[in-house]
Formats: sequence, C-alpha cells, structure tokens
Amino acid sequence: MAVDALGNAVSRAEGATLGAIDDFVTGFLAYEKRAAKIIAAAVADPDSPLANIYAGFTWMFLEAEIANDMARRYLTRANAVASSANPRELMLLAQLERWVANDVPAVQAIGEEIVRAHPRDLVSVKLHQYHSFNRGDAAGMLRIAQLAEAQNPDNAHLHGMLAFAHEQLHQLDTAEREARRETDMSAARARRSRWALAWTSLRYASPLVVGAAALLIGGALGAGYVAVSGLGLSAGPVLREDDRGVDLQLRLDDRLRLPTSGTQAVVDLPSPVK
Repeated sequence: MAVDALGNAVSRAEGATLGAIDDFVTGFLAYEKRAAKIIAAAVADPDSPLANIYAGFTWMFLEAEIANDMARRYLTRANAVASSANPRELMLLAQLERWVANDVPAVQAIGEEIVRAHPRDLVSVKLHQYHSFNRGDAAGMLRIAQLAEAQNPDNAHLHGMLAFAHEQLHQLDTAEREARRETDMSAARARRSRWALAWTSLRYASPLVVGAAALLIGGALGAGYVAVSGLGLSAGPVLREDDRGVDLQLRLDDRLRLPTSGTQAVVDLPSPVK
C-alpha cells in the first residue's frame, strides 16, 4: 500500500494522485499554495477516497456559504468508494461528513481519535488546532499537539504547532523555545517560525490578524484554485467579504475578474463536479 509524505497509509492512490495528496499534506502544514492541487487530483481520480476527502476539506477552509455545498459533492464521491478506504481514511470521511453538517465538536472528537491511532497524521493535528483556535480553546490546541509529539520529535511542523499553542496560552518562553526548535530543524520553514517569534517577543497576538490569515489561506485553498484546476462555477459570486471584514479577492488567472468596486469576484468556468 502507498504511503503519504509522513508515512501514513493511503489506499487507491498512485502516481499523480499520490503526488497531489503529498502536496496537500505538506502544503497544508506549511501554508503553501501547492495544497490546492488536490482539487484537480480529486476531479481526475474519483476512485481515490483520500483525494476526494481532502478536496472536501479544502473547500471547507473557505468558511463561506458556498463551501458546504461544494464540499458535499466530494463527500458523495468519497462515500461511493468508501469500501476501498483504510481505517484512517474512513475516520477522515466521517470527519468531513460532520464538518459539512457544521458539527465541529464531532469533527474534533473524531480528529482526536485519529491522532491517537495515527500520530504521524499531522494534517489531523493541524485541523484539530484550526478548529480549537476558532473556538478559543488554546488548551485544546496544546493537547492535540502534545498527543503527537512523541512520534514526531524531529518534525519542524509539529514544533511550530506546539509554539502556536503555547503562545495562545501566554506561555511565551516555551513558545519561543519551540519556535526556535522549528527554525533550527528546517530553514525552509523559518518564515512561519519568525511569525511565532515575533508574537512572543511582542507579547501580543491579535486574533483579528490570525483570523484574517486563516480566511485568506482558506480562500486560496478552497475557492480560488478552482480556476487553476479547471473545476469551478458558472458565472456568479465566488468570494465575498465575510462578516469579519476580510475582503477575499484573489487574482488567480485571466478567468477570475476582480471588480473595481464592491466585494464580489466572479469566475467564468465550466460547471463543477455534480
């Protein structure tokens, strides 16, 4: 059986699909655009449970009205091939189902089960932290990262998540130590560590700034890269100004038209996956 970039078993995925799964795993952990390649991979490979699950996750990060409807389409596709999914993927599928239903407590409960059984699944650790942050549960952010710590002592991303959790708990010396460990482990991830070090040095982290960053990442991962993948909507609003005042207008390619005024962007693309 194939494995992802972190050594987690992956069913019914090879070649380009497995590569896109790895791009999602590593890109999501590093806040990099390549994570969005999973959309095109899921469209091209409807028989891959994990590709479709991750595509559904990608849409949910958009945190917009359209997100649930789009994610539900990938949930349906993943359910259709669930018989070929491994136990971890079945738990991820259950997570997506609960997330689409807006049952975040259940999403997190399942996520903790995944991390306990598969501590190398750092996507699940980060997803749990994402929800905990949105719920203001800093203790939960630390707890989930610590569950995976013993199995990932040399993983820079894990130490970055520990740093973030400690910072949210105002344990600033520990946050700085973890952030420096992450920087020492991977120079390529230094940018994210510098953010954490800056927060601890200033002794302040703005929830509005972090929330805005999360929304922008969600927009990039969720709706925007539909244009790149060839999956999209008929002409209509894709990105709107959300209730926290963050205007998600992303210039992706010639098919995404940004308005000169107002808060809507429209994209001319083929009909999406049914």
